[in-house]
Amino acid sequence: MATLTHDVEETQVVTKRRTTTKPTSQPLPVYKLILHNDDYNTFGFVIRILVQVVPCSSMKATWLALKAHCSGCCIIWSGCLELAELKADQIKTFGADPEASNQEKVQPLRVTIEPA
Repeated sequence: MATLTHDVEETQVVTKRRTTTKPTSQPLPVYKLILHNDDYNTFGFVIRILVQVVPCSSMKATWLALKAHCSGCCIIWSGCLELAELKADQIKTFGADPEASNQEKVQPLRVTIEPA
């Protein structure tokens, strides 16, 4: 009968310490949604839209509408680009004020998006 011989080599077990690095998440860039003044849509119409889209209280919506009226424009919301675009589209889908006095010139509310 044949004998089997095994050469046993000494093996070194090397353990390496794993360093786990947490992925660093960068915050999304902030954009601002700006409402521009126009002379055709009524304050009531603008306030109703702001309360529904921004959302905010009627008192804050009134203040934002007055600020846009007096200074030409105002920031009505800020956040990520996708939500800013959604809110801008929602505002535009309301269309023009059906109660405006000069129906030939009235247009949907004008809003723009800018980096903050």
